[in-house]
Amino acid sequence: MTIYQKVNMKDLLAQGLLLLMKEKPFEKITIKQICDKTGVIRGTFYNHFIDKYEALEYLIHTIFYDTIIDIQDNEEKLKKVFEIVYEYKDFFIKGFQIDGQNSFESLLQNVLNNLLFQSFQNESWERLEQVMPKDFFISYYTNAIIYIMKYWMKNNFKQTPKEIYDMSMVLLTNTIHTML
Repeated sequence: MTIYQKVNMKDLLAQGLLLLMKEKPFEKITIKQICDKTGVIRGTFYNHFIDKYEALEYLIHTIFYDTIIDIQDNEEKLKKVFEIVYEYKDFFIKGFQIDGQNSFESLLQNVLNNLLFQSFQNESWERLEQVMPKDFFISYYTNAIIYIMKYWMKNNFKQTPKEIYDMSMVLLTNTIHTML
């Protein structure tokens, strides 16, 4: 008896996109190529995604969420973010080359915003909102993390994930007054 495992089509299509991004720039990838790579018809793609940018955002989401979602400690989550970026460094290097309305950075920002939002409990939000709006807080830290990623890539991943995490923690946990 043959056992068939039900395939999550969104994951399959996202993996096809990931494989194609290893071969060519994102701008040159077509929906047809994603379908050919995964062995599905074009209609199946459109049943799951509006376009390749939505597929890319889903791919970014799964790269992070599959690994991070069960980690309870926020510092451990951040450590894992840098480990993931290092593990998928070629993907992130190519990804940050995607500019325009649906830039990689804006898609990554959406994913990290959601991840950061989910990382805080209701009590934490109540305390925070006494000082600042949570969208300001989330945007600030998301942009800081993305800046650190871009700095790290620009410097050819000279630091290990642990070293870049340690550097980021100094920045993210201290004010400018304590550092100068």
